[in-house]
Amino acid sequence: MKKMLALLSALALFTACTACSDSGKSPSDVLSGKSSVTSAAQTIYKQDKLSVPDDFHYPKSLVSTKDGRLLFIYNDMEFTDRAVYYDAELNMGGSFNIERDENETLSNFTMTDVGLRAFSLRETDNGTVLSLKTFSEDGKVVSATELSDLGEYIDTNGIANSVSFHGDDCLISFFNAAVIVDGSGKVKEYTDITPDSVYSFDSSGCIICSISNYAVRLDKLRQPTETELANNMVGASMLRPPVMGDERYPIYLILDNGIYGMTADGGKVMLVDFTASNIKVSDAAAALPYGEDSFIVYTDSLMLLTVRPDDYTEERETVIVGVHDTISPELRGIGTDFALFNDRYQVEFREYDTDRDDLWADILTDDSPDVYVPYDHGEVIRYINLGAIADFGELHDKYGGMIEDDFLPNIVSGLKYKGKLYSMGMYFRPDLFMANRDVLSREQAKWNYDEFYDFVASHPDMYLAEHGTMDDAESCFAWICGMNYCDWIDYDNAECCFDSPEFIKLLEFCKNANYIGSYGDSYYENITAEQLALDGTENMSYLGNKKVLFADGRYGAMIESFTNAFAAHSMSADVSPL
Repeated sequence: MKKMLALLSALALFTACTACSDSGKSPSDVLSGKSSVTSAAQTIYKQDKLSVPDDFHYPKSLVSTKDGRLLFIYNDMEFTDRAVYYDAELNMGGSFNIERDENETLSNFTMTDVGLRAFSLRETDNGTVLSLKTFSEDGKVVSATELSDLGEYIDTNGIANSVSFHGDDCLISFFNAAVIVDGSGKVKEYTDITPDSVYSFDSSGCIICSISNYAVRLDKLRQPTETELANNMVGASMLRPPVMGDERYPIYLILDNGIYGMTADGGKVMLVDFTASNIKVSDAAAALPYGEDSFIVYTDSLMLLTVRPDDYTEERETVIVGVHDTISPELRGIGTDFALFNDRYQVEFREYDTDRDDLWADILTDDSPDVYVPYDHGEVIRYINLGAIADFGELHDKYGGMIEDDFLPNIVSGLKYKGKLYSMGMYFRPDLFMANRDVLSREQAKWNYDEFYDFVASHPDMYLAEHGTMDDAESCFAWICGMNYCDWIDYDNAECCFDSPEFIKLLEFCKNANYIGSYGDSYYENITAEQLALDGTENMSYLGNKKVLFADGRYGAMIESFTNAFAAHSMSADVSPL
């Protein structure tokens, strides 16, 4: 039986882990197991870098013209909207300004039958003005259609997530609503939508709803049903809004694992495999079909992607990365970096279902992945005790390479199990709760469970934590127990102590603590973007106003905002129950 080596990717929580083996073979081509998703004969594309203007700073849009040219719209260092045309051979011309008013933001540039159009958001003394603008070939405003009656239908900050055109009609997705307006800017159709969902016209005028890892063709502007969503999974998450298609594929989907064409009957075909093509998905800011077997993408530079011949294969060994359920863009980016910085190996991802023990089946048939990202740390311990994971020393003796001295000593010590190093991480993140220094002094930063309970009990008039962080009994238990599972589980002896007096005391604390209360699902169903921002600001004020004992400090921006007023206390498992 092949042995694996676990590599933890989030040391503080032990929530994401990877595993390496000393051999492995490529799996068959599997695209999420969904019958509606297929793959083109060749999904590997070569990359050719295109020139960009000297004043280029940040990409905004890629647009194809009716005569076969490419229009690249970007910001210069002064954040002026600029554009440049590329001819049919992708030779770059001279750049020029896109006309823009003061306090105006232009987005969602699209080429239509009447020319280049864009969505305009302009701040005035009388409020936000939304309009659709048409531009000449040299970037001058030809016409502007104000969307004056949108206020009756939308309650957002006016930012459009997606804008697409079909004939005189324009379909616009906002935070909580989608509307179709006619040529005069009047609303023809409207629907409430799930936040973060995007509605787009395809080339035939049909409406496509895309959200998360779903893409559904609809008969009219409405929300998709649960059945429609269940039947239209694509196996990866939407990376960018869909792109208007052509005769082959009425619309193209830009997912975090590649570019797909969506057929007229709703089928999805993977055309470009980002990982196999060594395209760093986390940098993909725009993508556009350009000809029958080519795409223009902007990653860290402007690139032409051209399909490889059908019989082309990479002459490198494949490192298989197994992942439970979700392959994040960050993980795909790491795989791409690995492939770009060596000439011997490439990366291929294999998905495993958390509801099935399919990894164990692969281990028993000697087909385990080379790198594995399991569901939780307990799963790694299980495989160690089953003899399926090798330690660093075993692999070093066989292959050389990394040694323990290459890593921080405290990390190595914390990750050793039964005296051996079975796991190592790509990165680690400290998990913190913040407290007001007037309430919790630095001298109190270390405590045991009883000392923590006593501290909370000494402040009966304060809530335990803000909204979203230990705001009810269930989330409190998830935080305290979930971050300190080693206090209750003895992996060496395969025993747990969930009936101990200490654990019962924890349950009683979670049951009786003073909670501010969860917002609940209904809160998010009808919340506006403005109200969400206001509530978020108020929630962050609770710590300073001594309304709550703790606030979530996991994110750098949150810590920075409290730096001058509060003391952040380490909540790692060896010093605190939090």
